[in-house]
Amino acid sequence: MKTKTILFATFALAAGLYACSNKNDNLLNPGGEDNAQPTHLELSFSSSNPNPGTRSTGDNNATEVEAALNTVDVYIFNANTGLMVTYRELTASDFTQQPSGATNEDIWRANTSIGTTTGKKTVFVGVNLPRTFAGGLQNKSLAVFNDAVHSLTMDELVTGSGLAMFSSSVKTTELRPMGDPDYVNQNVLKIPVKRLVAKVTVEKAPNMTVNAPGDIGDLTFAINNVNKKFYLLPKLDGSDPNYQPNSWNPLEFVNAANTPGISGDGYIAVNAANSGVRDLNALYATEN
Repeated sequence: MKTKTILFATFALAAGLYACSNKNDNLLNPGGEDNAQPTHLELSFSSSNPNPGTRSTGDNNATEVEAALNTVDVYIFNANTGLMVTYRELTASDFTQQPSGATNEDIWRANTSIGTTTGKKTVFVGVNLPRTFAGGLQNKSLAVFNDAVHSLTMDELVTGSGLAMFSSSVKTTELRPMGDPDYVNQNVLKIPVKRLVAKVTVEKAPNMTVNAPGDIGDLTFAINNVNKKFYLLPKLDGSDPNYQPNSWNPLEFVNAANTPGISGDGYIAVNAANSGVRDLNALYATEN
């Protein structure tokens, strides 16, 4: 029997030049902007597709649901004050898929740009976040995004509408006014986002044999002690909010018997050898 960890596509945000709109542009903290002027952030959404003929994710290990784009939340901060200045909610209908071109990427370009202000800004992007959680981040400080510990359950992170993802690193830029010679260099961003969960499957080896009398059947697997707490951004030192010295609390973890969507003891069948991607039995665990 072999264990196979399935990796999903890494998404990125890049820029495009297209129509501007102030619809739902929430300017939250216009003060303290150091002579800030109105400007726009141009946005497109792309996923790596290194192998022609694979699914829209570019990852032939992901199903359509796991690769789905449902919602996109954009958070823009004044990098000097740490205040959020703009929050924008977008959905899949706000994007139009573009030709992949020579880069062989799947690209969705936003139909409108995001109104904000000039100056040094830090930008974060969340994809398929639970709506209450995403809205609750509005008007929070930059420190909440960089350092705060958050808690979500697996059924909030993995839904029939897609998997939750977030920026994989901090992106800061000096936004310029429209028409500025450096506008394209500064207001055109590429922000990679990564999933907040890991997918695990177990599959029988094609040549699996039993080197003893008898037979092995009804193979199952489970994931136990799944953490609820996580950082929105992974820490450079690899620190994990779930495993602090002398702080283990069973209420902060989910045991196999309480796995969302799985009845009984939480165990599911091991996959047959060479199972198709759409047919794989899979479990998920929160990444830190």
